[in-house]
Amino acid sequence: GADMEQCLHIALAFHDANGTYARHAGVTLQSLFSHTSARICARILDDETLCESNRANFLSIGQRFDQQFLFHSVQLPKPAQEMAGNRLTKGTLYRLLLPSLMPATVDRMLYLDCDMIVELDVAVLWKIDLGGAPLAAVPDEGIAQWSAAERLAVQRLGTVFSMPDCC
Repeated sequence: GADMEQCLHIALAFHDANGTYARHAGVTLQSLFSHTSARICARILDDETLCESNRANFLSIGQRFDQQFLFHSVQLPKPAQEMAGNRLTKGTLYRLLLPSLMPATVDRMLYLDCDMIVELDVAVLWKIDLGGAPLAAVPDEGIAQWSAAERLAVQRLGTVFSMPDCC
């Protein structure tokens, strides 16, 4: 409804095969909620590895901060599943599904990695004028250390997810 349209849409994505990664996302979300005054709609992209107790923990965090959660159950396209490995985990690739998961009423999304601490009001980032660009990102300095084959695999992801050239 109208409440959803007036909130900051924040997304996190992860694959939690061992059941231990959700706690990192929980810390990220608590730091986000503690430092952001605006209404937030937190969108969790998860798969079958998110257990019910961790899902309940997220909902509890949302209630404590009076913030909203939506869970998006995701699965990678088969070619992307084959690319998932050490550097490009399933959780890393899930963020590429965001454009196809969001309703037309959501015209902006802020993606956060699950292993970060938020120390500012993200409304500051939300208000940045992107000048018509479809996205803004920071460089991942680690990619420079990847092999040519690994960088090529990332470029091939653009065809799997119908994205423009990257990297």
